[in-house]
Amino acid sequence: SAEEFSRALTNKGFATTTGATAYGVAAGSSGRGRSALLRTALGVVIGAAVTALAMSVWLRPERAVRRLVVEFPVSSTVTNSESFSRFLPMRDGRHFVISGEDGSLAVRSREESEFRVLAGTAGGFLPTQSPDGREIAFISQNGAISAVPLNGGPVRVLADSGIGVWGVTWSADGYVYASSNSPATVGIVRVPARGAAADGEPEPVTRVASAGATGHIFPVALPDGRGILFTIQPGTSTQQSAIAVTRPGSGEYRELMRGLAARYSPTGHLLVLTPDGTLVAAPFDLKTLELTGDPVPVLQGLVPPLAYGGEGELHLTDDGTLWYQSGERAQDLRPVWVTRRGEETPVRPDWMGVIGAVAISPDGRRLAYSENDGSQERLWLTSLDGRGTPFTLLEREGGVNFRPSWSADGRTLAWISNRSGPNAAYFRAVDGQAKAQPLLPPSVTLGVWEVAYARRDAWVLYRVEGNGSDIFAIRPGVDSVGIGLVTTPAIERQPSLSPDARWLAYASDEDGISNIYVRPFPNVDDAVWQITTEGGVSPRWSPNGRELFYVDMARGGPNVPSKMMAVQIRPGDGFAWSSRQALFETADYVDANNSFLWDVSPLDGRFLMLKRLDSGKRPSLVMAENFTVELREKLKR
Repeated sequence: SAEEFSRALTNKGFATTTGATAYGVAAGSSGRGRSALLRTALGVVIGAAVTALAMSVWLRPERAVRRLVVEFPVSSTVTNSESFSRFLPMRDGRHFVISGEDGSLAVRSREESEFRVLAGTAGGFLPTQSPDGREIAFISQNGAISAVPLNGGPVRVLADSGIGVWGVTWSADGYVYASSNSPATVGIVRVPARGAAADGEPEPVTRVASAGATGHIFPVALPDGRGILFTIQPGTSTQQSAIAVTRPGSGEYRELMRGLAARYSPTGHLLVLTPDGTLVAAPFDLKTLELTGDPVPVLQGLVPPLAYGGEGELHLTDDGTLWYQSGERAQDLRPVWVTRRGEETPVRPDWMGVIGAVAISPDGRRLAYSENDGSQERLWLTSLDGRGTPFTLLEREGGVNFRPSWSADGRTLAWISNRSGPNAAYFRAVDGQAKAQPLLPPSVTLGVWEVAYARRDAWVLYRVEGNGSDIFAIRPGVDSVGIGLVTTPAIERQPSLSPDARWLAYASDEDGISNIYVRPFPNVDDAVWQITTEGGVSPRWSPNGRELFYVDMARGGPNVPSKMMAVQIRPGDGFAWSSRQALFETADYVDANNSFLWDVSPLDGRFLMLKRLDSGKRPSLVMAENFTVELREKLKR
C-alpha cells in the first residue's frame, strides 16, 4: 500500500549496494559521481515520498457514514430491564460479546458465522474489555466480578461479593471499577485486575454526599487510566441525572453535566446521552478532566435508559463506529388479574402506564401503586371493585413516591419518598387531606428503600441501605430505635410478615444468589429455614397465611421460564412447610428483587400482575460506521 511504501522509504534496511548498481554507477566511482548519485537518489526519495503522500490521500478518503440495524440473539432472562447492556463490541471493531440465549457470555468475530460460548460465564452480563483486549470482565447477579480470556480459558474471580449490578469497567491503571452493592452510600468501588482485592473487599472510590438520596452507578474508564466517568442518579427520576468524573485515589469527584450515560470520543469530546434521548458532544480535556466548551447535539431519537435500570447500549469502537439504541422501549405495563391456572383478564380495559410497586388493600377493594411520568414517580389509588373513583392522586411532593404498604385496618398508607432528601418512610390517611408525616424516628438516618405494615400488632418492617441492605422492625410511637432483624453482610430485601405476625419471610443472597428464607418473628435468631436453593424473589403470604408465594429464578435459559410458586404452610405451633407447587409462568410479567410488583387479592385469591406490552416495541440496535466522520462535520458547523 502507499502507506507501507512510504514507511519503507525511511527504513535503512531497504538501502543496498545492489540498488546503487542498478542506477549504473560503479561502487568505486569518484566523489563527484557519488554526489550526483546522492542528489539523484534524494530526488527520487523526495519525489516518491510526495507521490506516496498523494496516493495515501487519494487511496484513503473520508469514508461515508452508514447505519445498519443489527440483530443479535441477546438473552432477556438475565434481567427484566431492557436497559442493561448485554452486548459489547470490542474496541478493534472485529469481535462482539453478547449475553447469549443460554444465559452465558458468547463471542464471535466478523469473519465467523457462529457465536462461541465462553465456559463458566453463566448468568454474566455487562461485559467490559481489558485494556489489552485479551480478556472480558463481567458481573454476576450474585454480586461478583469475574474475568475470562476472550479466546476461552479459566474464569478468574476478582471479587466474590460487594458488587452491584449497575456497571463495570476495566481501566488501564490496573483496576476493574464497578458500582457497589449499595451505590447510595458507597458508590464506585474497585478491585485489582490481577491478584486478590485488599483485605478481600472492594476498595471504595466514591461516596455519595447524603446516604439514600443518590447513587453512583455505571463507571466508564477514560483512556490511559486518567479517570473514571460515572452517573449520579438521584432516586428513580432520570431528569436530574448527571455525569461526573473522579480521579481514582483523590477521594473526590466533580459533576460535569446533566446526562444518563457518557463515552469518551478520540475527537476530544464526551458523548453524553441526555434524558430526552439526545446524544450531545462536549469538548473535554483529558489532562484536567474538565469540559472546555458547551455541548452540541449530534444525534436525536436514542432510547434513554431507566433509572437504575441500566445504561443501555452505547459504545464507540476504535474504528469510529458508534453503537446505540434507537426507537421506542415498551415501558408501559398493563395491570391484569391472573388465576392460579394462568387465566388472565385486564383489571380495567385500556389501563396501562409506567407502573411500579403495587399493594392491594386488606379489604381487596383498592389498589395503591406508583406511576412514573418521566420526571416524577407519583403515588395513586384506584378502585378494584368498580364502585369507587377510578384514579386518585395521593402523593406528588418530591421526585419519588413509591413502594406502598397498607395498614391492617386499610385506613393508612405508608410509602417511600425523597421529598426531604434521602429516601424515608412516610404515612398518611388515605381519606382526607392530612399531610404526609414521617413514619420512622429521626434515629433512622440511612436511606429507607422498603416499608411494610404488619397485619396485626403495631410493627412496621423497613429496609435500609448502608454498607449493605438490612431489614429492621420498629413500633412507631413505642420504640425510639429500630430492631435489627436480618443484618448480615449479605443483601437482604423484600421483608414480608405473615398475617399472624409470627413468621418473617425475606430474600437474601447469602449463598451467592437470591433465595427465600423464613425466620420466627420477632425472635429471628431462634431459627432459619431456607425455602429455595435455586433462586427466588418476592415472597408474599397468602391472606390466610396458609401459603407462601414467590417467583422462582429459573436459570435454564429462555426455554425454562420463571414461574409463580406456592409453598404450603402446615398449621401448628412451629413453622413447617410441605409441598411446593408451580402455578403459572411469569415470563410475560415484570418482577423485581427489591420491591413487590404483584399482589394477591384477599377476596378471590387472584394475582394482580403487571404485564409487559408488545415486545415489537423493543428498541433497535444501530451500528453507525465511521460515526466520528459525521461527528467532526457536525462540530464544524
